[in-house]
Amino acid sequence: MEDFSDISLRLEVYGTRGSNSIFSDEFTKYGGSTSCYLIETNDGNRKEAIILDAGTGLYKINDIDYDEITILLSHSHLDHILGLPVFPYLSKENKKVNIYLAKRNGVSAKEQIDGLISEPYWPCRISDYKAKVGIFDMPESFDIGGVHVDTMESNHPGGSSIIRLGFRGSNFVYATDYEHGDVSKEKELAAFAKGADLLFYDAQYFEDEYLKYKGYGHSTPEEGIRLKEESGAKELVFIHHSPAHNDLCLYEAERKYIQKGAHFAREGEVLYL
Repeated sequence: MEDFSDISLRLEVYGTRGSNSIFSDEFTKYGGSTSCYLIETNDGNRKEAIILDAGTGLYKINDIDYDEITILLSHSHLDHILGLPVFPYLSKENKKVNIYLAKRNGVSAKEQIDGLISEPYWPCRISDYKAKVGIFDMPESFDIGGVHVDTMESNHPGGSSIIRLGFRGSNFVYATDYEHGDVSKEKELAAFAKGADLLFYDAQYFEDEYLKYKGYGHSTPEEGIRLKEESGAKELVFIHHSPAHNDLCLYEAERKYIQKGAHFAREGEVLYL
């Protein structure tokens, strides 16, 4: 891992796409893999590797050197966990992987994951891999080393967690799979994201197509801009791109929002706080 002890947090984008992955020459700039983001922190004494969501981008994370890694899952919809069975780190002995996922509808994190990744759908369960794997119900607030984690429930069919990470005075908010329109939830989210240095926001649909997909659990760039202004977040990045939006489509849209301090996440992009 590179030396960035003078910087609080390093974030690398491995998967930006929502709903399903898509690959062709028209989807290379912003990427075609589904949700996956690697956070690395280093305070000079302890290094942490935290992965947000385990979409199809997860299988690309194969060259990090940590004895322990933490995966925070926003929810267990397929596009957010489909990378777990092929995550290379799970097959390495003497490694430890901690997976957190909120309990929903009385179903624990382990039950959710084992219900999807088990026979006959997959030849083994996550806990059968060589690495030492722990699966935990995600608390509302907890610590991963020096990283403080807060969560709030999103407005999304079946539920989803919005996650805030705080480290050495820097704060990052991950608001994927969120649908605007609930006034009380919007106020809660604005308070939750207040003063964030970096805000990732689900902007899967454009304004002119949103009504067609209302109720799907996603939002628009315009709502992301509104949240940025209301919360006072410093930087805004749009995520969970629609599989219908190719590079040209996102590039043309981005020209309108970049002047407002926002852009669409690109696979392979690295940000520092």
